Amino acid sequence: MPLDAQLDALARIYRVLDDTFDNSTLACHRGCAACCTQNVTMTTLEGYRIITRLSQQANLREQLSAAADSSRFLPELTINDLARQCAENGPVSEKNYPDDPAPCPLLADNICTVYPVRPLACRTMVSTIDCRKSGYAQMDSYFLSAGNIFLQFTEHIDQKGLTGNLTDVLSYVCDNRKRHHYEAGAAIADVGGLLPNHPLTVLMVPPEHRQQVSPILNQLNPAIGKIG
Repeated sequence: MPLDAQLDALARIYRVLDDTFDNSTLACHRGCAACCTQNVTMTTLEGYRIITRLSQQANLREQLSAAADSSRFLPELTINDLARQCAENGPVSEKNYPDDPAPCPLLADNICTVYPVRPLACRTMVSTIDCRKSGYAQMDSYFLSAGNIFLQFTEHIDQKGLTGNLTDVLSYVCDNRKRHHYEAGAAIADVGGLLPNHPLTVLMVPPEHRQQVSPILNQLNPAIGKIG
């Protein structure tokens, strides 16, 4: 899939996600940044969309450089590889998240500086209670299943790309040589701290939600190809 088509498909995923969550009663609001930490992960396609929509890329490079040595979550599996392994072998143990992660490098006074183009991990992290008061998020199990679909489709359309921590992915696509390589559609070899993406082979949706997610699949499949 050409990069322009990938970006169009990603935009469609964002629109369908917004429609899915829009009528929900959520505690999330501007300035609520309890979940905005350096544990966020994303794909290179999402990172590319972020940096190509920013007018001040120099500021972003400075923010990433300052965050480079901070403790952050480094995934050991992409979501599509996790789904495949769970289907084949049963539950898979993921690496634990750091207990006290630093704030996301894209925050300024608890406001996301890239909010319109924020990645899916941020868009799907929603809560029905105030995390700052409770110390944890509370999410409807259906939202978790729906969020997994959006994450899986996004990895699927970025099969020649990579997945990793937000800081590492943005650092990758901010590098001119690496970004041009990505734009050319060339397959990317395994890169330190980043994982190669995988196609979607099995949806990570429990039986009780399969009928509910059908409208989401019906909206996503035309733009991305029949899946599920």
